[in-house]
Order: sequence, then structure tokens, then C-alpha cells
Amino acid sequence: MSLTYVSRKDLRQVCVVAKNEMHKLVSGKRFLAYVVIVVLMYSLITFLPYFLGSDIGSTAAAASVRYASSAGILVILSATLFASMTIAAEYESRTALLLFTKPIKKTTIFLGKFIACFILEAVMILIYYGVSTLAIQILLGSTCTEFWSSMGMALIYLFAVTGIGMLVSTLLRKTGTAAVVVFMLTILMLPIISTVLTFSGIYAEFMLDQSAQSILYCIPYTWNPPVALPDLFVDAVYMFLWGTASMFVAWFAFQKKEF
Repeated sequence: MSLTYVSRKDLRQVCVVAKNEMHKLVSGKRFLAYVVIVVLMYSLITFLPYFLGSDIGSTAAAASVRYASSAGILVILSATLFASMTIAAEYESRTALLLFTKPIKKTTIFLGKFIACFILEAVMILIYYGVSTLAIQILLGSTCTEFWSSMGMALIYLFAVTGIGMLVSTLLRKTGTAAVVVFMLTILMLPIISTVLTFSGIYAEFMLDQSAQSILYCIPYTWNPPVALPDLFVDAVYMFLWGTASMFVAWFAFQKKEF
């Protein structure tokens, strides 16, 4: 299957691969662990302040900041738990040998796995933002429209991190190792590189961790120290390019990879 032509048969096979991959992801222990983490984080943000005699914020914007501040780590966790295992799991469980002998092209397999992974991750992020909005509406009687902008940026960030996760999963053969590498790369290594570039006087706004800050800072809030509202379009483009480049390299590496 070339990049310029996709037949109906190819599309049907992509859907079959995506369906099977979705079932594999949802039925695994990683999905249960992720759901538990999401519920725990949401519960702590919503109820712990009241248990301590405080509240989630005096305004909808303040409350939105609390929920949005955890969106980035949820995105990273989703890529760590799901994207990191998409390709590597086939080699670790030795199912790649069986999979590659079937009359199905590698690009079809790659696209199906990405679609299943991204849809599952996106649904979880959408549920998190939806339930958070409901809580803000119930507790404060209003919502912050910029919270939806935060959700949109979180989904684009999810695309970028998922691309990185699939790249790492393609290069490695162990899901545990891939998960650790994805987590350390997104939460530690990229921020360190950004810091070094910044202190060296080099433009670092294109770095993924810098662009992802718009998830939080797009919400109009009295920050201390003051923070200028980000350019959402520029940050979205940077994150999309990160995801696209990572996906392309992952796809190319997957074409060359043998069992």
C-alpha cells in the first residue's frame, strides 16, 4: 500500500487491525490501571480541597486550571501505557512472526494500531474534560469557555506524544523498556533539553514540552508570576509537526523491521 493510494481492501484491513488492537488494549491490565489512575486523580482534584476545608476555586477559570494542570500528565501516561506497547508487544509475545506471514501489508498494520491507540487515548481525555466541566458547572454554576481550548490542545499534544510512543515501540522489542523510555523522554529528557536551549539563548518554543504548556496557560487566570496568553495556533502547529515527524520515522522503521 503506497502513501498515495489506498484501496478499499486496505481500508477494511486497517479497520480490522484497529478493532483487534482496540480489544487487546481495553482487555489488558494497563487499561484498568489507567482508568484507576484517571479516577483517582479526578477524585483528588475535586474532593480533596473540600476535605481540607477549601474549594476547587472561586471562579470557573480557577477551577479549570486545577483540572487542566493534570491533563498533560494524563496524556503522557496514556502514551506510556498504550502507545509504547503497540509494536513492541508483537515482538515480545512473538506474535509478529504470525502477523507478518498474513497477507496484510505493514502500513495497514501500522495505521490500524495507531488509530486504535489514539482513539482509546482520546476518548479517555475527552471523558476527563467532560466530567471536569460537569463538576465545575455543578459546584460553581458556570464554566470557562477556554477550558475547551485546553481540551483541544491536549488532544493535539496527545497526537504528538502518541507518535513518540509508537516510534519508541517500533525501535524496541520489550514493552516494559519502551514504556520507561517513553515516560522518561517526555517527562524528563525533553524538558531538560528545553532548559539547556533556553539558558543557552537558543529559541526553544518549538520544543514539545514548551508547546504543551498552552494546555494550561490558554486559560485566562491571574498567574503569579504573570504569564502571557500563548499563541495556540503556533503551539498546535509545533505539536502537530512533532507527532507527524515521529509517526513518519516510526512508519519507516517499521517497514524495515524484521522479526
